[in-house]
Parts: sequence; structure tokens; C-alpha cells
Amino acid sequence: MRVAIDEKYFVGKWYAVRDISSNRKPSVVNHPSLIDPIDPVVLAFVIETTKLTLKFPDSSTDEIMMISYMIDGKGFLIINRDIVSADVESFEYTPKEEYKGKFFIFNKPDTAKIKRFFDHILEVRPNVIVTYNGDFFDWPFVETRARIRGINMEEEIGFAKDSADEFESRNCIHMDAFRWVKRDSYLPVGSQNLKAVAKAKLRYDTVEVDPEDMCKMVREDPQPTDSG
Repeated sequence: MRVAIDEKYFVGKWYAVRDISSNRKPSVVNHPSLIDPIDPVVLAFVIETTKLTLKFPDSSTDEIMMISYMIDGKGFLIINRDIVSADVESFEYTPKEEYKGKFFIFNKPDTAKIKRFFDHILEVRPNVIVTYNGDFFDWPFVETRARIRGINMEEEIGFAKDSADEFESRNCIHMDAFRWVKRDSYLPVGSQNLKAVAKAKLRYDTVEVDPEDMCKMVREDPQPTDSG
């Protein structure tokens, strides 16, 4: 607040901010001609992982099979070709008219898969990244698998766990939708999984593959998995 007052930074105005270095004051330039609000760039992602039968995924031994994400209505799917037995071609999945989904596919080996995801984040520079239970599962899993492959997630994209066990970045907001569901949705505890929430709040009944079947499918017959 003191900095905003002293430097005359006002809510509702637009500024171009350039971070020089951690030891120097950043450049903050007001754009008086910008009046209309700019739509934020929103990236929502979810991962699918390998797992042992009847076990919860373990990031120290299991791997990320797929990273599925959408950026302002455009879908992307990064396939781990070290796990999935064949390339998956681009496809469209539009279960409802308001939920259009044309997906572009990247078939990559494991290390390149993680790098592709991080590089795309740096390329589009999202203002908001959305997950569902990402603080507990997706972010820690991605961070661990990246570290095993010699990639530092915080150095690459700026995301790391804070003292409240939430993954945050100085340059991008992380919205874990599961936290909103627990706090404000008024749904019972047994109805707070993603499928139940989508049906209750979005009137959308998702098509899901049993996790016990998924690992077998991606190795033996990967193409049908892209329809769910």
C-alpha cells in the first residue's frame, strides 16, 4: 500500500511492468490511453498419471501420461510417448455447444513433455492458471516429475509451494477450484469430486475412464481415450 501511494499506482489503470532484476527497481509505466478492461488469459490444466493397481499415484515412481489443458477455449493435449503406445492425432470433443473443444496434440517423450508444457506457459503468459485440487495433486506431481528429469519448476515458470501449502507465482494467479467447492458450493463432502461438481454446477455429465483401466488402454489401444 505504501508503494502504491508513493509511486501513484492506481486501481483501474494499466501499467507496463518490466522486471529488471531482483536487485533493481522494476520499470512501471502508466498507459493513460488504455481504458477498456482486457480479458485475462486463463489456462486450465489437469494431468493423468500411471499408478499401480488399487494404489494412489506416487510421484516418486509413477509418471505423467498426459497433460490436458485449455487456453481461452483452445484445447491442448501433451502425450507421453514413453508410456502411450502410439501417436494420438488432433481431435474435437464438444459434449455441449457451450463447451467446444478442438484439441491440438503434442506427442513427446517424458522430459520433452514437461518442457513443452512449461514452454507453452511461458509463451502465452497466462494471467490465471486453474486446477481442481491442484495444490494437493497436480502441481506437486508435476514439480516432482520435473525435478527427477532435471528441471526446476520454480525457475522455469515461477510456481512453488508457499507456507500455506498453496502453489503460487508472483506473475500469475493460481485458482484451485476445489478450494471454492469446499468453501462455497454447499455440496456435501461425498459430492465434491470433479465429475459430481461438473454435473451439479455446470449441468454437464462427464465421460470418465476407470483409472484401473486407463493405464492398460494407453499402452494397448490409446486412441479411444481421446473421446473421454
